[in-house]
Amino acid sequence: MQTQRLCPLLAILLIPGWVFAQANTDAAKEKQARLISLADDVIAEIPNLRLAENRAYAYAQAGRVVFDRDQKRGHSLYQSAGTELLAASDASDARPATSPYRDRSGSNNLRQQILNTIGEKDASFALDLLVRTRPPEVVKAMTTSKERSAKISDYNQNSTYLIQNETYLEQNLYRLAAEQDPDRAVVILRTALSKSLSTETYNQLERLAEKDLSAAAEMSSQVVKKVINESFVRDGQPVYANVQLTTQILSTTINNDPGSKLKFEANDVQALLAKAISSYLSDPAARGYFASSLPMYVEKLAPAFIQQVKLVSADQPGANAPPVEAAYQKLIQSDTPPDQMLASANKFPMNYRRQIYETAANKLLNQGNADAARAVLAENFDGEAGDQLLANFDQQYADRLMTQAKFDQAETVINGLPEYARSGMLIQLASRAFGKDNNENRTYAINLLSRARALIGDRPENNYQMSSIMSLISAMAQIDPDRAIGMYEALIPQINQLAEASAIVVGFQNESGVRDGEFVMTQGGPLAMFGAHAAMFGQFANADIGRTIHLIDSFSRPEVRVSLKLQTLANGQTYVSIPLSRPVRGRGGVITF
Repeated sequence: MQTQRLCPLLAILLIPGWVFAQANTDAAKEKQARLISLADDVIAEIPNLRLAENRAYAYAQAGRVVFDRDQKRGHSLYQSAGTELLAASDASDARPATSPYRDRSGSNNLRQQILNTIGEKDASFALDLLVRTRPPEVVKAMTTSKERSAKISDYNQNSTYLIQNETYLEQNLYRLAAEQDPDRAVVILRTALSKSLSTETYNQLERLAEKDLSAAAEMSSQVVKKVINESFVRDGQPVYANVQLTTQILSTTINNDPGSKLKFEANDVQALLAKAISSYLSDPAARGYFASSLPMYVEKLAPAFIQQVKLVSADQPGANAPPVEAAYQKLIQSDTPPDQMLASANKFPMNYRRQIYETAANKLLNQGNADAARAVLAENFDGEAGDQLLANFDQQYADRLMTQAKFDQAETVINGLPEYARSGMLIQLASRAFGKDNNENRTYAINLLSRARALIGDRPENNYQMSSIMSLISAMAQIDPDRAIGMYEALIPQINQLAEASAIVVGFQNESGVRDGEFVMTQGGPLAMFGAHAAMFGQFANADIGRTIHLIDSFSRPEVRVSLKLQTLANGQTYVSIPLSRPVRGRGGVITF
């Protein structure tokens, strides 16, 4: 009988859990469906963008979102990105030059960003695209570097920079390709190492050593010979890859890490060190890049040259510091007690004293003596400098109290801050308190944000106020997403007005931020121009994706809508394979690779 009575009771108790689980499953399915619809919407909207560079950027971002679950569609989107990237390059070449020295840095940066985005998922395709989209000035710089001329043709001395950037981009894509295709990793790494040196070369050698010791030994020797045959400085610019590689190889040799499989032949190391010593002794431009490390390597690996190196090192700036500088450096060491620093401060000129007092105050604060630390600043600084330093100190102290979860004490310190600094610290306090205990501190955090909102106001009148409101909304999104979305919705009409006005003004002033009446998406878009933020849209979508999409659709400019939808998709926690329901192509047609 007792068992019969318990069964209905157990059934009743189990129902709420089942219903709750079912509700969660339904919510997840609804969110997934929204994301699928959003993906189709944003991909359909990309061709309506005016600028080829925006379409290229958007297709690449969309491809990254879908690639893991639908490689065919992701690759199709990457192909469209390639098509639009070439169209963007053609459009850049067609624009009238505003000076005799065309600045292609913007289009080059776009290309690097898109290739790196594609490379995250499909590095082999990105490597193909790298060659096909290589700008003429990069091709020229790479060709000219192999065929030196006595005439000066690089007016801006930019060729070395272009070559190094292109080399780093290529080597980074080779690294990704080797990681994405382990079966071909040895072949890919050998191919990469046979090309130009970069700051990635040493890491590639290490990865090759993990997979094939004999191949690593062969390629290590080739790499050393390349460094020896090249320069550490080219056209007055440092060749960072050669400097870094030399330092890494010499460091590996003297450390002799038994856990590392990568080894270098002794003869190769000696020849490389001889090259570094020769450059150090004869070339002041190269000397600065080895000054801190070369004497150590020489002392251990080539002691016969140490006196020559030390003589040159003694002539370096700062090698013989004035007595007052030496005494100052000794005084501010970490082990000097703050009392000793304060007692000695008057012996130094005014320009040294400021740092001494600030350092002593920080030490006292670290010791837990906040009152004494603040007194040091109050007694030794006056006027505007004193006000600013004390405000900075109070913010630092309040932050320390928050870290210790002493929220009431932190609030007391914040209440004494100038009004311009108070709102931001109240927002920070609300976030930290809520993060410590979501339930216990929820009401307290909301009250703090309400106080901050009263200080900031509801309608921003400048960039600073807009940025402050956005920080407030971002904090509120963690605590009360519904209220945060409502606060952002109230700002949309003003943001749309500012965006339309900015498109005219910025487009008239220069072509880097706005072209053909459209904001360049890779430049941050219009929101950042007047203090508005887009980062919290991911938080909005996690709380209410339907309302978030409606909020995004309230923006009047298509490039803003596309950018925000891509960001929302990237932040989506669930994503499924989406059938290719419509052809993916840009205005320039379909590129074939």
